[in-house]
Amino acid sequence: MGFGGALIWTGLARNLRMRSPEKRIALVYNGSLGSEFLGRPLPEHVIFNNNRDIAAAVHRKRWAVIGRFYGNEVVEVDMDDPRCLYWEKDLPDRMVYRKGAHAIKLACAAHGIDDPVLMPRITLTEAEIERASIVLEEKRVERRAYICIEPCSKKGFTQNKEWPCERWRSLAAALVCRLAPSGIRVVRIGSEACEPLEGVVDISGMTTFREAAHIIRNSLGLVTHEGGLAHLAAAVGTRSVVLMSSMIPKELMAYPSNINLYTEIACAGCGLKGPCPRKLECMLRISVDEALQACVRMIETGPGIEERRDA
Repeated sequence: MGFGGALIWTGLARNLRMRSPEKRIALVYNGSLGSEFLGRPLPEHVIFNNNRDIAAAVHRKRWAVIGRFYGNEVVEVDMDDPRCLYWEKDLPDRMVYRKGAHAIKLACAAHGIDDPVLMPRITLTEAEIERASIVLEEKRVERRAYICIEPCSKKGFTQNKEWPCERWRSLAAALVCRLAPSGIRVVRIGSEACEPLEGVVDISGMTTFREAAHIIRNSLGLVTHEGGLAHLAAAVGTRSVVLMSSMIPKELMAYPSNINLYTEIACAGCGLKGPCPRKLECMLRISVDEALQACVRMIETGPGIEERRDA
């Protein structure tokens, strides 16, 4: 599922709670029990920590034991219900994705919610906020005086969301040149180590995924590929420029408030996990200048923190 998938579930939980404020949500799943009975939840379930909408995220066998103690105070959500998923099949070589609506809207429709708020939720602890703030202070980066950039995509699932490294370097250099006169810095976030970007403040690997939410929330915007941080930015009300691979239907992951750079080509929605036979044509059609102009537009038109919804 990953962090991005977990954030989509928080979007469903938010909408269910809006419909029934008196109830919280229990996310229940099947599959291997793993180490859950030893008190170690699935790694991506850290996203659900401190979330006021979610009462529990547990294996079905464990829920059969503890669910009775929640009584009528919760709405049970089956995380294996195909109506709630954004894919139809997970094949060895490709994903067969659903089409026609955002992933959060598809999940909400399965629960009778037709016009949902397309916004995940993450709620940080005071300790997480403090740790992220210390990182910014150590780098002398001021609140609302920087833009975030994530040039490295997660390669474990697929490489077909990648934008070439040389284009990221060119974009970073162009952003530094364009924004420096205004006192706006470019801050690199993410977890994967890539080669340094000249003129960029590098805090990659210095925060947890959750702590990165505070970094993004206090920024002027995020530039990234489609993935976990794009969903995280949506959760804290920060606009993003998202370089989207056509391997996924645009509407499935594109948040309306973002600037989503997407190329409609014949093979769009392919879902391929392995090497792209068209050599990532969809990503190569996104030029450095197009991405740069989108970033400038995002900064000029993006909302301030005071206008953002509670995260």
